[in-house]
Amino acid sequence: LTLLRELEGRSVEPTAVTYTAAMGACEKAGEWQAALALLVEMQGRGVEINMVSYNVVTSACAQAGLGDGVQQLLREARGAFLEVSIKAQNMLISAH
Repeated sequence: LTLLRELEGRSVEPTAVTYTAAMGACEKAGEWQAALALLVEMQGRGVEINMVSYNVVTSACAQAGLGDGVQQLLREARGAFLEVSIKAQNMLISAH
């Protein structure tokens, strides 16, 4: 997260790749709240969210046992006309 904020401090706009990398670090650290906050920030900034971004946050929520959160994220992905992966569907099953 520090690197993401440093980019912003240098007037470099974060991309979907940089956001997803930061969310991946949050996922690995068990910080699902921070990963979700970054997804919301992406949406607020108008950064295009792809299925990889959703998968990372979905995985973080699934690891925390947040089945309802996983389900909501998958609904959002479908609403954005993204093809939900088998991996993401399996995370929903494992979170419940």
